[in-house]
Amino acid sequence: MTNLIQRSKGGNFYVVVNVPPRARHLFGGKKQVWKSTGTRDRIEAIRIGAPIIVELKSKVASAAAQSEPKSGAMIDVVPPVSNSSEPLMLSPDAVGPALLRWRAGEIERCRIAAFNGLVPTGYEDDYERGVSLTRRRLLRLRIFGSIPEFEDRMRGALASQGIVLEPGHPALKSEGLRKAFGEQWREAHRRYDLFCTGIFGDEPPNPNQGREARSEQSPKSPSPSLLTVFDKFAISKDIPDAARKRGYVIRLTQFLGNDAIAGISPALMDDFKVQLRRFPNTKRDISNLSFGEVILQFERMEARADPSARPTFKRLAPKTIWNWFSTFNSLFKYALALNYIDKNPVADLMSDLDKTAEVERVAYDAADIEAIFSRPMFAGHHDDGSERLQGYRERPGSYVRKDEAYWLPIFCLWHGCRLEEVGAARVRDIKDEDGITYLDLRDRLLKNPQSRRQLPLHAEMQRLGFLDYVAGLDQDGYLFPGLPHDPNDDLASTRLFSKWWGRWCKANADIPGSGFDEPAKVFHSFRHSFKRACREGGVSEEFSDLLTGHKGNNHAGRDYGRGVRVAVLAEQIERVRYQTFPI
Repeated sequence: MTNLIQRSKGGNFYVVVNVPPRARHLFGGKKQVWKSTGTRDRIEAIRIGAPIIVELKSKVASAAAQSEPKSGAMIDVVPPVSNSSEPLMLSPDAVGPALLRWRAGEIERCRIAAFNGLVPTGYEDDYERGVSLTRRRLLRLRIFGSIPEFEDRMRGALASQGIVLEPGHPALKSEGLRKAFGEQWREAHRRYDLFCTGIFGDEPPNPNQGREARSEQSPKSPSPSLLTVFDKFAISKDIPDAARKRGYVIRLTQFLGNDAIAGISPALMDDFKVQLRRFPNTKRDISNLSFGEVILQFERMEARADPSARPTFKRLAPKTIWNWFSTFNSLFKYALALNYIDKNPVADLMSDLDKTAEVERVAYDAADIEAIFSRPMFAGHHDDGSERLQGYRERPGSYVRKDEAYWLPIFCLWHGCRLEEVGAARVRDIKDEDGITYLDLRDRLLKNPQSRRQLPLHAEMQRLGFLDYVAGLDQDGYLFPGLPHDPNDDLASTRLFSKWWGRWCKANADIPGSGFDEPAKVFHSFRHSFKRACREGGVSEEFSDLLTGHKGNNHAGRDYGRGVRVAVLAEQIERVRYQTFPI
């Protein structure tokens, strides 16, 4: 099978299909489409890969049969997909940047059409019925349910970026996806309205004139908006987490009250920094509130609370604020290079921000541990037939699905390891030495050298049946095969799970935002709980650091005679107890 390739020796096999030049605009400019079979066994890869090859070739052939639109154009005819019963699973981390790329290309297409006195393809009906009809409808509708062509437009936009969805795909009914596309579509309409008035933003470059040689009498083009520059920046630099960082820019424009990038001074950015320190760190949905409204609402709630038991909302940590300004710094550097601005307004402010401050995390206390592990996911939930991690298992029942969602919280509670350490582990990493079962973390690239260690399994894991779970797995596969593994990136295995855990906490908390759903309590809180349990169980700081892979205060001294027998570590980890653990 010429379409089956093993990326690296001993690695998984991938299906690879070439994309002809005339169809690459529908696949994000990619020359090839890759999809993992999830196995290193060639015979198994051939069995799994055969239908994948048929599916990918069908998509590529259908895309190539279409006439090639201009960059960023809407696709009126969405390529068909295979008849596979398994729908394509979308990741928010992939859809967000795809919609941003589509929006940037769509705005450029509208700009060129307006400059030439034309209506862009796909907009004719809207403007025959009245200018900005669709924009006004999108402003009024949050769910966009009454726009007949909405789903077709959305499928076309995603298809132009290589994400092809069949009609009726469940994601097309997702409010989050519909709202995200609606906002991008509305912005494209808004910009086209602006272009029709003769305001084209960035003027096409004049090859005969440099910037310094322009006539003083020639009109200066309007300053582009912050979001327009950010979208170009995100695509040009292919920045990670583009959707999240775009949210930072949206909050900045809300504070400034003006989205033009020119005229933003260091004084304004310093004012924003001061206000950002008042901004709450919350899991509540605040997407419909402006920057100032969020601060005002939370501070009013604090003021109304009983002074003797007044809850103080967590504010953004110093390191988080640094991350915001680091994004602004990179954005303004990019704008400076393109002559959109004359000076980077945050360059001199970076030294006042704390990059090294750790985000404060709080351990799950005894009440949290009892509450978490008494929830239906661990005590018995309703089996609705959903696939892994799609539901939050909050409905009581008699079924317990012992998969990654069940085992990962338990494992990290009893061992204090980092989520990615166990999430990316292989079955072969569970080993025995002198009758001690342990997780071998010595042959992997981890956070630091101290993280490479032998981590003995706590007796509670054996009591709960973890070794029976391991025995039923493919011995050449991952310890948690349901996670989205990437052989070249261990963090990819658990990045989505960490976010899923936050949503699980919200769905299962008695009161959202309190108890184990407090903003300062995240999955990493299990690691804090373990460290506290070590202290309460009489485990010395040195052994506690060896178990958790911490550097410790006497790191240099520990380099001498480094290491300790796994049997000694097993004795220490058995001192860890949780009196309220209910399972």
